[in-house]
Amino acid sequence: MKRGDDKTCIEHHDGDWEVKPVADKGIDGCSGYVIGDCALEDCVSRIWCVHDGEKWIDQSDVVLLVGTDAVTEFEKSPEDRAREKADKAAAVIAAADADAKAKILADARAAVSDQVM
Repeated sequence: MKRGDDKTCIEHHDGDWEVKPVADKGIDGCSGYVIGDCALEDCVSRIWCVHDGEKWIDQSDVVLLVGTDAVTEFEKSPEDRAREKADKAAAVIAAADADAKAKILADARAAVSDQVM
């Protein structure tokens, strides 16, 4: 959704920021929301929930961009977006690998310590 879209809006309703058709303004219900009893721009780091037609699902890859960040993102090519998504996935995997290695090392040190005592 972007500024100038006359069919979709973001509305503050009952403590949430909700994405919904303009025709549904003031009505409970939406296709996506973020908990935010605050200014919308203060919700940039929060996780959005999106309805998939059956249930609500947390969507950590849905982001709110404001100002120059929004303009920069809007101007990116699909290839740039795909590359960034792959880089983020690789970073998550690397962090998980580092955590796993640290746990293995800590377990090994604990085992050696137990044998020495």
